[in-house]
Amino acid sequence: MEIVAALLLAFALAAYLRIRRWPATRAIALASLLSPATITFGAYVFPAEPEFRMWWSITVATSLFFGLCAAAAGYFVVVLLQRDRARS
Repeated sequence: MEIVAALLLAFALAAYLRIRRWPATRAIALASLLSPATITFGAYVFPAEPEFRMWWSITVATSLFFGLCAAAAGYFVVVLLQRDRARS
């Protein structure tokens, strides 16, 4: 469940940074790091849960990839919305 929340947060942060006119590479890179940070934080806060402890390192790598995808999607959704608004 927390991975979904982390991906939504990466999407929202990248969209917010686009609205604040950050360059794409910086905004997407910063927002995509939220997902692995959330997973790593959860691994150290809940270390007694054996399944989470066993899979957290693989989950961090996977969440980095999906965090990049979510952040890029959030950034470019705002780009498309801004272009559409500029045409109107």
